[in-house]
Amino acid sequence: MSRHKCTQELYKAFLQATSLRYSGKALSEVSPEPLSHDGISRWLQSRQLRPSGVWEAAEALIPKEEPCLLLADDSVLDKRYSRKIECVQPQYSGNAHQVISGIGLVNLVWRGLVGGDYVPVDFRVYEKAADGKTKTLWGKDPTKRYALYSARHQFAANVKATASQQEVARLLGHHSIRTTRRHYAPRRSAWLKFKQANDMLPKHEQ
Repeated sequence: MSRHKCTQELYKAFLQATSLRYSGKALSEVSPEPLSHDGISRWLQSRQLRPSGVWEAAEALIPKEEPCLLLADDSVLDKRYSRKIECVQPQYSGNAHQVISGIGLVNLVWRGLVGGDYVPVDFRVYEKAADGKTKTLWGKDPTKRYALYSARHQFAANVKATASQQEVARLLGHHSIRTTRRHYAPRRSAWLKFKQANDMLPKHEQ
C-alpha cells in the first residue's frame, strides 16, 4: 500500500512531461516518492474530475477577441487485450485502420490564429451505452450526419487544396508527410470553394 497519496501537482507534472504512457502504472514507475498504481486510481476516483473543470481552468487563458479555430480530436486508446476495463468497446481506430476494442476519447482544443496558442477546453469519453451519445455531428441540414473521423478526412482534403504537404502534416499532427499522403483524403475530394481558391493562386504557390 502506498505511503504517499497522489497530488494534483504531481499528476499535472506527469501529464505535461510524458508523451507515450499516461497510465497510473506509468506514473508509479517514475514518481519521486513511493506510489502504487492502485493508489493513483483511488485518488482519481475520489477527485471525480469532470470536463467542466477543464473549461474553468482554460477560460482565463483564452483571449475572446482573437480569431480562432476549435479543433476536435477523436482518439482511440488501444485496449485490445483488456477484458474488464470500463469504457472499452469496439470502435474504429484510425491508427489501426480497423475496428478494435478501445476507449474512445474526444478532445476539443482552442487554437488562436494570431498567437498560435493551443488550449484544451473540453473532453468526453465515448460511452454510448451510458449517455446515449455518438460520435456523429449534425450540421445545418438535419438529414446529413458526419462522424468526427470523416470530418477530419474532409478537413485534410480541403487543406491539401490550398496548402503545402508540410503544412497539412503539421495541422494534422503528423511527423511525416508520408502518413498524410497515404492515409488521408486526396486533394480532389476538397470542397469546391477550396479548389476554386487554389485555382486563383499563382502557379508557384499551388
